[in-house]
Amino acid sequence: MKPSIFTPKKESLKAKLNWHDYDLIFSIWDLNKVKIEKTMSKDKTKVIERIQARIKPENRQFVQKALEISYQIQYILEKKGWSQKDLAEKLEMSESEISKILSGLQDITLKTLSKIEVVLGEEIIDTPIKASQ
Repeated sequence: MKPSIFTPKKESLKAKLNWHDYDLIFSIWDLNKVKIEKTMSKDKTKVIERIQARIKPENRQFVQKALEISYQIQYILEKKGWSQKDLAEKLEMSESEISKILSGLQDITLKTLSKIEVVLGEEIIDTPIKASQ
């Protein structure tokens, strides 16, 4: 009978290796693991770069503006000592709606923005023309 790769060998691998061999095997394994992690890290960076390259300029601009508005509203709330709940009550909106607006991910209308400015008593957005006056 010809031995196959599935036929167990009489001498186990453990019996053939001494402790120095184990150290060598684990050292090689650690080196390979580091190489794999570095390769994966480079691949992740490339993937992120490809995704960022596909983002439309208008989407990038939208996110930037939405976050700036959100930060401005949060700044005014902190200055006034108001909470999100206070703002929600004064605007007659739910706290979850205010939370979405303050997350910077909500596409708010100019009408909603104007309501917020009136309730806060401060401008949130200044146009370049108004800012130069």
